[in-house]
Amino acid sequence: MRPPAACSTPSALQNPGVNKVVGEILPQLDFDETRFIANVSGSSVEEYYEVTRRFDDSPIDAIEINISCPNVKEGGVAFGNDPAMSARVVEACRKATNKPLIKA
Repeated sequence: MRPPAACSTPSALQNPGVNKVVGEILPQLDFDETRFIANVSGSSVEEYYEVTRRFDDSPIDAIEINISCPNVKEGGVAFGNDPAMSARVVEACRKATNKPLIKA
């Protein structure tokens, strides 16, 4: 299955979930012709770690860390609005994978 030649930025975080993506969707994609970057998000540092860890053994090429998501545990402020919290998220993701990380 080839992905469409398009890029979108959804305003909501609706997705099938990391387990379905890793278990069902990624195996259908052609990784020989296209590079894939997974966009991970979470409502806690721990959730970022777990989602990143699930992608670590997958064939994706890199992981984009979406730190514009609200930190539910800290009152809904986006992780990216707090430099210390941003650093914690990036550190957690780095511990979960050796794949290239992109902070967005």
